[in-house]
This record gives sequence, structure tokens and C-alpha cells, in this order.
Amino acid sequence: PRKEWAFRKAQLCIATRELASAESLLVDLRLDGDHDPLVDHDVAYVRLLQGRHAACRDIVAPWIDLRPGSGMGAPPDVLDVLQMLWLRSMHGEHLLEDAWAWVQEARAKGVLLSRAAGVASLIAIDRADFPAARELADASLRGESCPLEAFVARASVALAERNGQHAKQLLQQAHVLHPEDGRVHSTMGMACMLMRELEPAQRHLELAHTRI
Repeated sequence: PRKEWAFRKAQLCIATRELASAESLLVDLRLDGDHDPLVDHDVAYVRLLQGRHAACRDIVAPWIDLRPGSGMGAPPDVLDVLQMLWLRSMHGEHLLEDAWAWVQEARAKGVLLSRAAGVASLIAIDRADFPAARELADASLRGESCPLEAFVARASVALAERNGQHAKQLLQQAHVLHPEDGRVHSTMGMACMLMRELEPAQRHLELAHTRI
């Protein structure tokens, strides 16, 4: 079918970072009148990759609206990644207090999902709320698919507790999943410094400088 073909082609364009082509295909699908959460997720993800954080949130907002009678009923696994995009876009624009207010409301209503909790844990670190960061990161790491933010946040909590070995173990797991991410290298550098492993610390911090 034409729509399925267009969707698959858009996903290939995302994988190859042909973002303008991907967005064009996906926006055409949305104009057909369907409200498919997977299509909306991919549109929002493209906009996040382009650095268009507010445009990303425009797409995600109806799906994660926490007001009574709102929301569009995405399946839980799709809602999880939509929540994750929402928080990543807010974190990307340093809207920490707005993001945190949403997290607190979602937690109070019992609807904050696993991947989103991982992103929320890093927001908690940026707010210097280490107890909340630990709780959120641990909840995310118990899930089947853990975002990078959960590993980095939990490792940061371990560093605050002066437990460099635990931090390194978490970051080694993160490195397997995201070997190019600068946040992993910068936090690993701090863990190595804590353990007085100066040469590895310098190497990781230099890598972080080129990748953040």
C-alpha cells in the first residue's frame, strides 16, 4: 500500500539522515488525515534531530497532554517514546523547570513511563536533585529499553556518592549502546579522575570535547 511504502521510505531517510526528505514524506502522511502515533513520533524525531525543539513539541503535545479528557490514546510503548521526545526537546532548550513540572504531574498521576523516566533522571541531575535522579534512573534501568540519559544520570549519582567503580560499570554499559556520545565520555572521565586513573581520564575528556 502507498502509505506503508511512504512510511518505510521515510524511516530509511531518517536512518541515512536525509531529514528533509523524511519530513516531507511524513508530513504528507499526516495531511491524509490519519492520526497515527508512529507517524507523529517520526515527524517529531526528525524535528528533534534538526534542532527544532519547539516544532518537535508541537507534534508530541496532543499525545502526552495530562489534562483530564485529553490525550489521544497511543499504545503504551509508543507513548513511552513520545514522552521521551517531549522531555528531550525541553531539555535541549534548557526548559528545566517546565520539564520538571510535567514530570512531577505525570508521576503523581502514575503515567510516567520507563524511557521518559530516564530522560527525567538527567533533568533531575541538572537541577541538582540527586535523590530524585537516583529514583528515576533506577526505575528506567529496570525497563526493557533504557535511554542513554538513565545510565549517565545514575553514574552521576554514583560519582556524587564517591563510588567511581559503580559509575564506570554503568558507563561501560552506556558505551556499548552509544559509543560516540560525548556525555558518556565526559562522565567516564570524571569517574576515572575520582579513581586517580589519570591517563584514561584525559583520554575520555578529550573525546568528550570533540563529541559534545
